[in-house]
Amino acid sequence: MFIIAQFCIIIVHLLIGLSELFLNNGTVKGILVLCLSVIFLAFQQGSISPITWLLLSEIFPLKIRGLAISISTFILWISNALVGIFFPISSSNFGIGPTFLTFSALNIFALIFSLLWLPETKDKSLEELEQQFINQNWKLIRRPGKQ
Repeated sequence: MFIIAQFCIIIVHLLIGLSELFLNNGTVKGILVLCLSVIFLAFQQGSISPITWLLLSEIFPLKIRGLAISISTFILWISNALVGIFFPISSSNFGIGPTFLTFSALNIFALIFSLLWLPETKDKSLEELEQQFINQNWKLIRRPGKQ
């Protein structure tokens, strides 16, 4: 679900970027970008965001979970702030199209990272996950998309 949502967000950012570059300003472009923005929000808020919080609660060992989630939350908030700070600067200097194409490229890296490093936690108890991480038994920790 996480991987599919990431892929869809890449496509949506790509389409917003391309529409900004190649479509003339007008009602059709405005409606298209609005619809694509709603689709982005559906995938982001319906999959990526909640799954991120779920993963954070599952992947850290119990004895450091509180601290690790606190640090992760801090990093997430800093990342969100940086996007909020740099989006208007980037869109005014380079345009909305190139800005969204950059977002699409960054999400490609996020997708590759997720495919390579994100553990599959479906149908596993916290105890099973913790034991696999402690033992570094990576073969038992399936990767997303692989059974």
